[in-house]
Formats: sequence, C-alpha cells, structure tokens
Amino acid sequence: METSPVFTQAPYNIKPGWISFLLGALFILIGIWVLITPAESYLALSVIFSVTFMANGIFEIFSAASSEKSSSRGWVLAGGIFDLLLVSC
Repeated sequence: METSPVFTQAPYNIKPGWISFLLGALFILIGIWVLITPAESYLALSVIFSVTFMANGIFEIFSAASSEKSSSRGWVLAGGIFDLLLVSC
C-alpha cells in the first residue's frame, strides 16, 4: 500500500482515533451548549442554514451557467433560483 505524500511530509504521525475522539468531545460540548441556551442555538442554526442555502443557490446557478448543453441544465438553474428565493423570504 502506497502512503500519501501528506503523511510522509508531516513532522508527526497523525492518529485518526484522536481526531474522532476530539470531534466527539466537541460535538458533546456543542450539544450541552444547545441544551443550556436554546434561543441562541436556534438563532445560530437558522443563520447557518440560510448561509448554506444561499451558497448552494449561487453554486447551482454558476454550475448551470458554466455547463455545456446538458439535459438537466434548466432544472439546476431553477433549483438555484428557488434556493435564493427561499433565503430571501
């Protein structure tokens, strides 16, 4: 099995188990924060979802505009416009 150049250039060995542990701990802390402050949590989630929908709509419109003659090009464009309209409401 061939090693990735990123792992051969790293000054230390990255252990994936530690990454999973740290992410799990982070998710537990975020879950506790959500339970303690529900109003701020819902506000933060709504902002994250709005930004995600806006970025998705913009990327879909650019994807439809830059694609060559594709059979689903119109649907991708319509989906991007719908996403942007959804965010603006």
